[in-house]
Amino acid sequence: GIDFTGTLLTANARLDGPVRERLRDGTIRLLRCDWIASSTSDAHLGRDHEGNVLIRRRQEMPDEAFFSPEEAAALFDRGDRSVLVLSYGWHTGPHSDPHGLTLKEIRRYLRSEPRTMGCALFWDIASRPQPEQTEDEVEIGNKALGVMSSFYASVTGTCVIQQKEVPPRAQYGAIYDGCIQLFGIAKELFEDGTGERLREDFVKLNHSRWLS
Repeated sequence: GIDFTGTLLTANARLDGPVRERLRDGTIRLLRCDWIASSTSDAHLGRDHEGNVLIRRRQEMPDEAFFSPEEAAALFDRGDRSVLVLSYGWHTGPHSDPHGLTLKEIRRYLRSEPRTMGCALFWDIASRPQPEQTEDEVEIGNKALGVMSSFYASVTGTCVIQQKEVPPRAQYGAIYDGCIQLFGIAKELFEDGTGERLREDFVKLNHSRWLS
């Protein structure tokens, strides 16, 4: 006997409202699932040293890969979860999917699930600007970050898909042994000498590779 209408309307206003604005102004761009699933998109995507197809940064993607801002907002407003939101782990800092494993799994899913035809996909590396960025792109990226959590929590606008595949240890693990990535604090660490002490500590622990 409880009426949840008010609660749902409030959630829609607080969660979907800001997302809708970022879609309409092009801050966040949504990929066409049909385009990603098609092998014809290979010509516009990257390759690793083994020839695996890779997703590119938003700045390097062709316009045909995306829905227009108006189309993206309309899909989101349909309320039938026509916007897929990818949840996955970045494999490296410079590139989220440097060997194309995530792209391979996404394509497998899209090609095996007819209900994704005509749907949109939010994939952060391609949906918001990535480094290296211009000042304008940094501003766009920050605006997108401000609503990304709401993208994953939308009541009816999105459907979260999760990529659980882990890169094979034997094939790729050794490449990243001893690598530790610090975000947003490296400059301050080295200004007061802490960074040099940290470097020494890690070397003592056999973390001998240090990339500035």
